[in-house]
Formats: sequence, C-alpha cells, structure tokens
Amino acid sequence: MSMNEDNHYQKKVIIISAVALIAVLLSLQTLKKAASHVINDFFYPYFSFPSFIADKISNQTLMLRSKKSLALALEELQKKNNELFATTETLKGLSAENNELRSLIGIKPRNGYKCIFAEVLLRDPVYWDERFTVRKGSVDGIEEGSVVLAPIDPGESDGNDLAVIGRVKSVTKHCAVIETLISGENKLSVKLLESDAPGIIQYGGRKGGSFWAIVKYLPRDLNYTQGEGVYTSGLSGYTAPSLFVGRLSENEEDIKIHDNLYVEAKIDLAGKFDDIRFVLIMVKNQE
Repeated sequence: MSMNEDNHYQKKVIIISAVALIAVLLSLQTLKKAASHVINDFFYPYFSFPSFIADKISNQTLMLRSKKSLALALEELQKKNNELFATTETLKGLSAENNELRSLIGIKPRNGYKCIFAEVLLRDPVYWDERFTVRKGSVDGIEEGSVVLAPIDPGESDGNDLAVIGRVKSVTKHCAVIETLISGENKLSVKLLESDAPGIIQYGGRKGGSFWAIVKYLPRDLNYTQGEGVYTSGLSGYTAPSLFVGRLSENEEDIKIHDNLYVEAKIDLAGKFDDIRFVLIMVKNQE
C-alpha cells in the first residue's frame, strides 16, 4: 500500500470516528432528557406526598378547632390588620406634616414683618373651610388683622411655596381664630400681576376639591389675562405686598362688568383650605 493511500485511509477513519462521536453525544442528550422526564413522573407522588400530608394536617387541625377559637383568631387577625393600617396612616400624616414644615421654614422674611409658625388646634366641622383656631396667641406676638399663609401643592405654585389663606380675626392669650378668604367676613386687598389692576376679595366658596373667591372693584377700562397671578397689594399696613393668593379664572364668563361701574372676577385660590395642619402668620413689626 502506497503512502498516499495510507493518508487517505487515515482521513476516512478520523471522519468516521468524529461522526460516530457526535451521534453518541446527541443520543446521550436525548436519553438524558427522556430519563429526566421518566424520573420526575415516577418520583412525583413521593416528592409531593409530604406537602400533601402537611396540607391535610393543617386542614384537619383547622376543622377540629371550635367556632369560638376560630372567632377569637379572626378577631386577633383583624386587630393586627387595624394596627398596621393605623401605623401606615400615621406615617403618611407625618410625611405630609414634614413637607408642610419644610415649606414654612423655607420662606424668606419680609422687611418690616416677622413670621410666626402655628399649629392648627381646632376646626369646627360646620365651618371647616371658613375658620379655624391655631395654638398661638398674644403672648407669642400674634395680632388681629395679620395675614395667614399655608403651604400649597408644588405643581400648582409656579415657584410659590405658600399662599395667603386668610387673616387673624381674634386673639386670646394662647390661641387665635383665623378667618379664611372664603368666609365672606374677610376682605383682602389684592393686585393682578399682568394687568396691574387693584381689587378687593369679598367672599368665596368651594366646588369639589377646589376653592374660589370673588374680586370686586377692578377697573373696567383694563384688559385682563385669564390665568394671570393674583397677589396681595400691600395697601393694608397688616399685609405685606406680593404674597401669592391665586390666579384669575381661565373661564372668560367669570370676568364680567358689574353695574356698568367696575369689573367683578372669579379667581382660583391656591390654598387648600380643607387640609391645613400648620400655618405661617406674618405680623408687622412694632416701630
């Protein structure tokens, strides 16, 4: 046999051996999968038996318990759920209070005025949106007529963290009653930002979760922009100027001439009068 024939024969042997090896490996993989399925199916009853027995014992134990013990267990479970719910609600309340305090602390002082922080002490359910009592009084420097501000939602503020919500109506030694802008007993001099028009908030109201007020005595010869900002005018000695109040209504029908003498307009108040925990009272410094 020549050298060339020997080489050719060796190549054939190598190729045949490789093909055979691949075939054996593929067969082993197939056999492995098949064996795995057979083993799993065969041993499944034995694997699942302990879990089945545990479930049976648990169910039987539950059935053996008396109605009284089951009722007591259910009552205990409900009690724990109520405790967890109360804890969650408390944490939510603390988070909201923390955000309000951050807003109040962050206000920049105004020249001629001092800022006094106060916690809401009492709210009458009948006049919930109109007035409330805070835990600060004359001994803390609170004076009648001082303007009161509260935090507002960041998404509605356009850079303002606080908005005017009312004035101090009466003061005792340790408490003060706050009358809000929608009560009808609280008048506030304001100015519209773009039209530079002065007016007076006379009364307000609530529609759903939104609060509004009516501004009277706006000049009739000016052009008003829907949505323009409304701020305090500072004409009163008790009120600092340029404090955010709200925005002129986006509805054109809410801006109308009254008695052919002046313009009466509806504004959307920025304050959330139904959910107030802390307020900031700006008191004019004594000269």
